[in-house]
Amino acid sequence: MRSRTNLTEYCDHSQNVIDSGKDWTQNFEAVPVPFALTSKQLGEGHPRDVDKDNLGGEVHQGFLDELAAVQDQVVAELLKRGDRSLPVYVTGHSQGGAEAALATRALLAGGFNVVSTYTFAAPRPGNLEFTKSIPADVPVHRIECGDDIVPHLPPTLIERKHDK
Repeated sequence: MRSRTNLTEYCDHSQNVIDSGKDWTQNFEAVPVPFALTSKQLGEGHPRDVDKDNLGGEVHQGFLDELAAVQDQVVAELLKRGDRSLPVYVTGHSQGGAEAALATRALLAGGFNVVSTYTFAAPRPGNLEFTKSIPADVPVHRIECGDDIVPHLPPTLIERKHDK
């Protein structure tokens, strides 16, 4: 007996492949931008001594754009579940791992109690200044597998300036 192919599922999969290709292209084109978020993305009542326009260093614009698209929703959900003192663990895989690193700094700037971050096969999200903006007492565990290229992308983040 022949099985039927659900064309809708095939089309959805094709779109995922196209979207994935666009993500990879964006990962290679690391445009450095200052790490900045809005007050809403840090959460209502965030510490006022935080410079939301300079959260630390330069970061990959694509990863920052992805974080910015959901950060206010994440903060709203965390605030709905309790106050900022509750422990928060941040995790992500691949592109989500880069965004998890950015989210760690953003949540800390918003006054949340980030206990630890775990990233799996994550590309580099920002420059050395960004890395140093995460306090040493908040462990960030970068898990990489063998010869996986993703954790080594972009190759020179972000010590060069992008010319427009």
